[in-house]
Amino acid sequence: EVVLDGVRSARARESVVSYRAIAGKAICQLIRPVARTLRVRYFLHLFSGSARRGELGDQLAQLGTHRGLRMIVVNWDVLRGPEYDLRAPSNVRRLVDMLTSGVFAGVHAGPPCATWSPVLHAGGGPPNVRTREHPWGRPDLYSLPSWAAQEERLDWGTWYLLCAFFALKYVAYTGGSCSLEHHKDRGCHPFPSIWKLEETAAVEGTPHPRQLTYQRLQIDQCMLGAGSQKPTTLSTNGWVSPVLRRACCVHKERHTAALTKGKDAGRFCTASSQMYPVHLSRELAKVHLPIIATDGCERPVPWSHRPDASMGATFLSCFPWRHASPRVKGTAQVPVLE
Repeated sequence: EVVLDGVRSARARESVVSYRAIAGKAICQLIRPVARTLRVRYFLHLFSGSARRGELGDQLAQLGTHRGLRMIVVNWDVLRGPEYDLRAPSNVRRLVDMLTSGVFAGVHAGPPCATWSPVLHAGGGPPNVRTREHPWGRPDLYSLPSWAAQEERLDWGTWYLLCAFFALKYVAYTGGSCSLEHHKDRGCHPFPSIWKLEETAAVEGTPHPRQLTYQRLQIDQCMLGAGSQKPTTLSTNGWVSPVLRRACCVHKERHTAALTKGKDAGRFCTASSQMYPVHLSRELAKVHLPIIATDGCERPVPWSHRPDASMGATFLSCFPWRHASPRVKGTAQVPVLE
């Protein structure tokens, strides 16, 4: 109405210059109060990958303004810099401190699948270190060539998954919006899957102050702009868009080659499928924003409302110290973690 009044008065004076000036001034008067009333909310994207246009952080920031939110997204991934390397104890301690403060109103975790991917069982690439019956490590691991390197790869892969579990549990305890993404369970031998782990079910059963419960969705990323089908499972306690429920309607032959061809020096060329397509990132933002927008919790969370601090100590005790470099072992970070 303010804009229309300005337009009418400008037209009445038959002045194009005054029409533009009055309309522009009216729009600025409408925008400024909105900007002052934006609520600041922090969001953690764990294992976010490298920076790129249209990523989840961009979508949250863009769509959040329509809900009166100024979303500040912490993109945590070693590709963003060494300060985000979860193999360094000081970085782990910093992440734990941020989570235990309750500053995050939402979290999305997509732990690396380098030791979980079904492609590892195709042969010709890196050896598989997990099986469906032994998801935490195959019993004949030490019979593999270069078993020490494979053991280190297994332990770090497990550690990354535990980091995702801890982040999801703590944000849920403090009333936040949570989602976990990983490749779909093949449902048969020999393929391992995090979706059949008791630990995953325990995370999904974390009590939430707002009584939010998890639900699992089966997603074909090709329906959201990906170049391959990449069957994915998303577990979230947020709002679910019908768009995420679309099943693949493209012939299978157009997908399998995209994920398995191109073996080079014992490695599978699947890096192109690791990043979320822009449309999927946008739908993920829509999953979290309704929950975050209705979050009336004070953040950071007051001490009286925080979960038991022993959770952080228990989590930190799982750090794989035997694979830490000598420089890290000799620093003063060890007593801090204890």
